[in-house]
Amino acid sequence: MASVRTSIIGRPRRLSPHRRAHPATDRYTLICEEPDMDETTIVELSDGRVLLNSRDHARGGHRRIAISADGGQSWQDRGVDDQFTDPGNNAQLAGRFPDAPGGDPRARELLFTNAHDRFARIRGTLSISHDDGESWREALVFEPGPLDYSVVQALAGGALGILWEVEAREIRFARLEPEHLPGG
Repeated sequence: MASVRTSIIGRPRRLSPHRRAHPATDRYTLICEEPDMDETTIVELSDGRVLLNSRDHARGGHRRIAISADGGQSWQDRGVDDQFTDPGNNAQLAGRFPDAPGGDPRARELLFTNAHDRFARIRGTLSISHDDGESWREALVFEPGPLDYSVVQALAGGALGILWEVEAREIRFARLEPEHLPGG
């Protein structure tokens, strides 16, 4: 996957078609209008679009998503996605096979970690999509108790690394080998 050369600066709110380009870079500032989104994560999809996934600033129990087809210059706000149960916490998106070429079905596999509960920061869950984020299934619970922020990353040999914070007191790490993953 090519690196995404778009950044969202500030606390994104309702995504607006208005933008301001920074002259020396390919970075854009989104003009934010309503308090809907913050603490976002992005991933480049197999067809080059960018998927943005954000906690719902209103903490309605789910996450919000948006899609960009032009590298982040404009966004289509898709609103709340009921597939993502979330208490209003940070989460992480990543490509499962980030080096797979666009035509390879593995390029469509995405990973997502979050606190999978509507009201509390608990139940750290890894979810997997095999269709560029159109549908998701829970793969495993890596932390049944309290969970603050989490990060997921594809590692060498098909393994995954998950790093997460527990009650702002400790950071935990798990390496998951492919044979320990559902369908692995």
